[in-house]
This record gives sequence, C-alpha cells and structure tokens, in this order.
Amino acid sequence: MWNHHQRVFPTAALATLLCVFSAVHAAPTSLRAQTERMLLDEQVAGAVWATIDRDGTIRTGAAGVKNVVTGEPLRADSKMHVGSIAKTVLATGILHLASTGQLDLDAPVNRYLPTLRFDNPWPDHPVRVRHLLDHTAGLDDLRLWQMFSTQPTPDTPLHEAFVRDPSVLAIRSRPGSQFSYSNMSWTMAGMVIEAVTRERYEAWLDRVLLQPLGMRDSTFRFTTQVGPDADPRLAWGHHDIATPAPAVPVYLRPAGQFTTTARDLATFASFLLGDGRVDGRLLVAPSLLRAMGQPHTTDAARAGLRGGYALGLERRDRHGVVGLCHGGDVVGFHAMLCLFPDSDAANGGRAFVTVQNADGDGRNTGRFDALMIEALGLPRARKDRLPLPPPSDVADWEGRYVLAPNRMAQFAYVDFLFDSAKLAWDGHTLNYARGQRPVRTLTPSGGASFVADDRNIASHVLLAGANGERLISDGLRTYRQIHPAAYWSMVASLALGALGLAWFLLGVPICAVFGREPLRAPGVGAAALLVLPVPLFFLQSYTQLGERTAASVVLYAATAALPLLMLWQVWRSARGREGLVHGAVNLASALLVLQWCAVLAAWGMLPFALWR
Repeated sequence: MWNHHQRVFPTAALATLLCVFSAVHAAPTSLRAQTERMLLDEQVAGAVWATIDRDGTIRTGAAGVKNVVTGEPLRADSKMHVGSIAKTVLATGILHLASTGQLDLDAPVNRYLPTLRFDNPWPDHPVRVRHLLDHTAGLDDLRLWQMFSTQPTPDTPLHEAFVRDPSVLAIRSRPGSQFSYSNMSWTMAGMVIEAVTRERYEAWLDRVLLQPLGMRDSTFRFTTQVGPDADPRLAWGHHDIATPAPAVPVYLRPAGQFTTTARDLATFASFLLGDGRVDGRLLVAPSLLRAMGQPHTTDAARAGLRGGYALGLERRDRHGVVGLCHGGDVVGFHAMLCLFPDSDAANGGRAFVTVQNADGDGRNTGRFDALMIEALGLPRARKDRLPLPPPSDVADWEGRYVLAPNRMAQFAYVDFLFDSAKLAWDGHTLNYARGQRPVRTLTPSGGASFVADDRNIASHVLLAGANGERLISDGLRTYRQIHPAAYWSMVASLALGALGLAWFLLGVPICAVFGREPLRAPGVGAAALLVLPVPLFFLQSYTQLGERTAASVVLYAATAALPLLMLWQVWRSARGREGLVHGAVNLASALLVLQWCAVLAAWGMLPFALWR
C-alpha cells in the first residue's frame, strides 16, 4: 500500500510516462499530443479534460497515468478530486434552496446557525448567507489544524471545525465589503444546508442536485484510493512526478471534498450555461444562475470593477478571454472549470474542464487552460478603450501597500513583509509591483479604474476606505497604503534579528574552532534550539502539520525559550564574563534578537504554535 512517505526515482516515473504515451497513444490527436507534451514539461502524472461547444456537444479526453508507480493509463472516465470546484457545486445547491423559498440568501447566518458566535466589530453589518458564498464574510481562510490533521474522519460533524477555538469566528473586515478567500465560510455553508434540510449536506446534494443532473459518477462523499472508502476508478494524486498521495478527510470538507469525472463536470457546466431547468423542472432560478460571478456588495464592485467573485464563480480575465471560472487545488490534484456564456443569448455558451492529478504549486497550470481555450476557438475579448483620464489625485496613491486583510491572521506578519505591493505613477500609467512578481503596468480606464497590460477589462480600482485610508483592489485582493517607514522598520527588524541569530549560530562556533571564544554563550544554545525541529518535521507526515507532534512541540518550546536565553545572554555579557570584545558583540547580537522577539510577539508569532 502506497502512502506519501514512499517514493520512486523521478527518472523511473518519467520513463513510465513515456512508455505509456508511446504504447497507448501511438497516434494522438493534436489536443492530446499537446497535453502529453505539457505533462512532460510540467512534470505532471496525468490530465483529463472536457470541452463544451456552443451546440452543447461534450468532448472528453485523457493523457498520462493514474499512478506513476503502476503506470496504469488515465482514462477520460477516471474519477478525480477537483478541490475547491466543490464550492461552485455546493453554491448551486444553496441557490436551489433559495429558488424554492427554503432559504434567504440575505438572511443573517445566525438565523440558521444560532450557536455560532461571531466576534463581529460591525454589529450593524451581520454575516449573511450570501457573504459565505462570496468570500466576503470577513473570516479567516483556515487554521492549519482544520486542514492538516489526522484527527477528522469522513463523518466528523462540521461544527467541530469551530467549537475547539472561538477565535476562528473573528470577523476581520466589514461583512460584504472585501473579498478574502475563506474555506471556513464554505464549511459554514455546508452547515447551513444541513440546518435547512435536516440531513447531511453530502447526501442531500448527491440526491437533490447531482442525481437530477445525471452526474452519476460524482459525489460529495469522501472517497480515497485505499481503505474502506476506496474507489478503484479514482486516480491517485501526486505531490510531484514521483510521489503518489492518497486523499485524506479534513475538518473543512465542504470547501474542497468532491469527486467527479470530466464528463460529469462538463454536464454541470452545461447546466450553469442553461436556464436552470432539468427535464422541464426548475432547479435554480435563471436570475440566480446569471448572478454567479457578478459581485455587487464589495467596495471594489460598487466602485465599478467588473472582475471579482460571487456565488461560487470568479469573473476571470486570462489568455485573452473573459470567463466565469473556479480553480481547485487539493493535495495531489489541480483543476479548472471555466464558462464562457454567449453574450448575445439568454443562455448557452462554451466551457472547458481540465484536471491534473498533481499539485498545482510550482507548475505553469495556466498552459493547460490556454490549450483548452484554443481548442474551443473562443474569440479574443475586446480590450477596453485606453487610455482614459485618471483620477486627479492619482499621484497620492503612490507608495507601499499591505494586504487588508490577508488570508490567514496567523501569518499576517509574513504577508506584511513578503506580500506587500508598491505603486508608482509615471505621469501616464501606474507601475504595480507585488511581492517578487514582475512589475505590471496599469493604464487608466476611466474613473478610478485601471487595466493591467495583460488584461482586457478593468483589473484594478483605487478606493478610499471607511477611515479615509487609500486602497487598491483587483476584486480578489485589497491592499492598504501604509507609511514607508512602517514597512522598512519591519524589514530592518527582521534583518537585524537574523544577523544576531547568525552570529550565535555561525560566528561564535567559528570563533570557538579557532580558539578565540569558548562555546558557552547562552545565545548559541538559543540559536541551536531553532534548528532542532527541522529534521523532526521531515520525519512526520504533512497531514500532521496542524497537530501537536514532536516537531511542533519542540518548535513551540524553542521559540518560547529564545527570548529567555537571549535575556540570559544579555545578563552574562553585561557582567563582563566573556571578555571585552566578545562580550560586547554577544551583547549587541542578543539585543538585536530580543528586539525581533518583541516584534514577533506583538504579531502573535512568538511562541509559535502550529496547532492554534
């Protein structure tokens, strides 16, 4: 039985893929040939896909293998995990409840889930059901223990994701105002279904939504590749080209637990492009179907930005076309669903589905999407007429920006430092630099809107916050302007703290080797403690990342001991017990580390507990 600890040599896996491609697909179609080439280029085990033409014709295909170890070919009817595309299907189920009068999208969530106690600083703006489906509730994305834990089972009640720690219900932005991706929101959406229907959301959605649509090879129930929940038609996910990974249950399963085939997902896409009826019976009101992917409550949408996310779909401008899409990433799989409704008809259009049984991180998965767009023969979107006059005060928006809010409060410090953005106005365009990504050019497109050089429609908008702060949003992220000194002081704190640690970890031991410094400085022990957890993490499963394990407990203890040992080092050096020169260097280094510890503690990063 294979698990995520077992590996084979990547060269052997690649050889398996090449043999399968040559033996099974000796005369591939152009689409399959291009897919096979991409699989090899991107080190992906396999892919399935489906396209839907304007006349409703569904065409499916597959390339690669189900499992790099066995070399079994992937088939077009192989089952795949599609991660967060589950959100789109679940949203459609909730829209069915709204269409039949069983649920009010604009009702407060507490009407259906009265036991949830949100910590909401905006009492006049309650979290509504719609906000859950729009990623605008203001909730965190997730805590590590909710996604990476061996504790949950396929039958763990959904409320277990929220009762352990009340702080997960903290609202970080005014409900409805800002998009911030949240898997917790969608778990609550599953709980709303259960509260309204009085049955488990998996069984209800399978029966009320999937069966009428004819999606017989799809389910919200947990399925995996081994054990009692195994399905022999399910492909294996892969961490990389050499490491198969079985699916595991998680606390936040409504947000990403869904198994399907390319044809079933294409059938679902066809329904979304239609009039909401199945065999003459209304399943979802057409007005609600048309509202998917059309945000209207966020500050960015109110300012005129057309891009964004609503009711389970994102309005996405990529590869020269604009569509309604949702991606999906779950351990070992990456998926994309995109709809391109006809602009000149009440319903109908084209769509594609593509799923790879490999992690999307570090791979150019957009190549597969672009290939599907080419196969559909979609016309290029008409680019907004540019340039148009910018806001008169556009130069005031120059400066440094940080996420407001970031996805996970636990890592706000990390995002502050490494996912900030910078805006600069050159008199004609805004230069937008975000993190380590290439600089993008934003051209004025009317009002406070701008369009990026690689987009067709307005992609960014300048906003004034409730307290007058300057913001920039692309509909999916909002950044807040901060004073440059606030940012660079944090960068300096990090650099100086790292320098102090480097002295104790490297400088003092090197001096000791050459006989210039006895290896007795407490700072050396503190620095060494921080290295100790590293090998322990390599010995545990990634599924335990959010648990109290030997590695995470040692990490917590080491980060808790760090400031104490540095204080000891300061006391020792100040008393002159290490000689004048070395004592002064050790004292300065300890103080550098201590100031960093104070910053980390203020951000909630010290001591560092992965299980919180």
